Amino acid sequence: MANPSDQRLRDTDDPNDGSRALENVVQGVAHDVHNLTTAIRTSVETLRELEDTATPELREAQWTRIERAAKQASSLMSALASFGGQEVRIRPASIENAITDAAQLLKRALQIEIDVEHPAAVAGSTRDRLVELDLARLVRALIQLCARAARHEARIRLAATGEREISIELGARDGGTSDVAPLDRDVGRARALLEQIGASLPLAYADGRNGWTGSLRLASAPPPRAVAPPREGRGAAERRGRALIAEDHSQVRDALIDALSRCGFSVEAVGDGDAFVDRGIASAGEHDVFLVDFDLPGRDGAKALEALREAGIQTPALMISGNIDPRPRAEALAHTDFMQKPFGLADIRAWATSQLAEPGAPTGAPPR
Repeated sequence: MANPSDQRLRDTDDPNDGSRALENVVQGVAHDVHNLTTAIRTSVETLRELEDTATPELREAQWTRIERAAKQASSLMSALASFGGQEVRIRPASIENAITDAAQLLKRALQIEIDVEHPAAVAGSTRDRLVELDLARLVRALIQLCARAARHEARIRLAATGEREISIELGARDGGTSDVAPLDRDVGRARALLEQIGASLPLAYADGRNGWTGSLRLASAPPPRAVAPPREGRGAAERRGRALIAEDHSQVRDALIDALSRCGFSVEAVGDGDAFVDRGIASAGEHDVFLVDFDLPGRDGAKALEALREAGIQTPALMISGNIDPRPRAEALAHTDFMQKPFGLADIRAWATSQLAEPGAPTGAPPR
């Protein structure tokens, strides 16, 4: 009879056939997201039940739990969305989040416990160190390196050992002697995946006791740039401009309306692509920015924007989507940027105000 663990991980030997690992990741992420949404829901219920006399610290604790759970769910879903795709999607992340999220997905993919040493335990804490990260490709590389060890139910340990380094240690459990080191081809595949995101595997060696160690080095990311509302020009506080939103999901639409309204925008909103085109043409020159969801009923966001561009309306637009595929279509359109769901409302406000501040920004009116 075949070893169940061999059957479980058989597909990971072939870099073109990771269906089983992906299935494990999907099931595990679904479980984790259910837990996180439960934490959010219970915290919301707790906030509603708190008496008016509740201390600010008690309320803040619930808000902190909600924010932390939402960020974790966003990270998981973003990784899942890109896990099977071909497009490289690099984002800045703290080394702490990189190792935590990678270990969680690796655990799901290989169906084995992963020991993690968090950056806070490393001398000279690396919590504020940012790295360039495509989480899906990092996890794919780790699958290549750790799959043989997982088959033998070996010990797998990840640790942050520097500002941008993650060490990988594989070893037999309970004094076992199984060879857990990845094959040369596995190391080669991992290196190829890491090269796609500017990372490397400079150190990889067996320790002579059927163990193996690797040192994975990620690229440093520049510090985040804060976008403050401008004090003069088109984006001055006394005039934030007008926005037209096309979003069919009522909760997302309400959040976008609220976000822009709170920073001074006058906002209109529609729920499908055809209505967006009609309103955009009828009010040409009246709006300063468009926010357009890609997955709209009727014409999708890209086709709707194409229609407006053909009509000569060059209003700056931000296409938003929970899918990966629309990015090239958005980038092919004039005066159009792309933002992946899930996003933060601060990101939306920063984009909108930066468009108002842009000198010589398109007015949205067609040429006469």
